[in-house]
Amino acid sequence: MKKNSVAEKEVETKSPGMDIPDFAIERIARCLLPMIQSYYESDEGKQDMAEWEQRQIEVQA
Repeated sequence: MKKNSVAEKEVETKSPGMDIPDFAIERIARCLLPMIQSYYESDEGKQDMAEWEQRQIEVQA
């Protein structure tokens, strides 16, 4: 049977057992985003980001 719609194609590519509704993912993201932003705005987060960026430069060289 041929799949025609984008939705049907998306269903084919999802992992079995991973039926998390979009609204649930959005709720989790809304809870986590402020914490992630605070971390990256902190001195520790800025230092970690600078170290990560340096490692990326070294890997690409």
